Amino acid sequence: MTIAIALELPIGSLVGNALGWRVTFLGVAILSLIAVVGLIVGLDRSAGVGLPVPSLSGRIAVAKRPSVLAGVSVTLFWAIGLYTMWTYIAPYLSSVANFGPNGISFVVCLLGIGSAVGVFGGGVLTDKYGAKAVMAISLIILAAAFIGLSLTAFLLTPSQAVAPIVISVAVWGVAAWGFLPAQISNLIHSGGQGSAPVVLSLNVSFMYSGFAIGSAIGSLILAQGHIGQVGIAAALAELISIALLFGFVAKQASISKTP
Repeated sequence: MTIAIALELPIGSLVGNALGWRVTFLGVAILSLIAVVGLIVGLDRSAGVGLPVPSLSGRIAVAKRPSVLAGVSVTLFWAIGLYTMWTYIAPYLSSVANFGPNGISFVVCLLGIGSAVGVFGGGVLTDKYGAKAVMAISLIILAAAFIGLSLTAFLLTPSQAVAPIVISVAVWGVAAWGFLPAQISNLIHSGGQGSAPVVLSLNVSFMYSGFAIGSAIGSLILAQGHIGQVGIAAALAELISIALLFGFVAKQASISKTP
């Protein structure tokens, strides 16, 4: 799912620019049909039979745990920051660096490649250095990339802006999606193996809520202010996510020291 989210826009942008937006929608329909057929053919009818299904009260109890709420709140603000900028990347590129359709497609594809690298790299680094270290570094780098995009919009001419934008977007892709594998590992650890399905589904809900909120914030900024302010808002959301993460880590450390 993570890879699909990261690559959806680059692929859609390429197909849309080359063949038209109708072909993009047709491609989505065909892929959906393939997925349905795959489920019908490949999924055993007895799959899931006998597995315990959490009750509604059990799911609510898991969602009310302070450690779980703190963890998914980090996801919420990560997602808000990500989509505050991501949703409006095309107007940013056209306004700040005079990118046309081909240039926008290139940058979006670069972001997709960086995202794929981040997904796999984040998993490897999490195994080696631990989830919280990877999460913290990813969020800090992501906030710096968004600030870089804002400074580029305010300080540089269109010709000067091209290189900083390309670098910032590549870094953004790796850092943004390097965060998620580490966060998933962190949530499973903090929520416990038995509660993992509920915790991860809650994390997805918070992630998509953040995507929606971030898109709304970006639209309000574009309606009232400068395109460069979108990156500042995105960076602020990531900084809140960092603060929540360090608060969560400090609380867990104090709990572990309590006799």
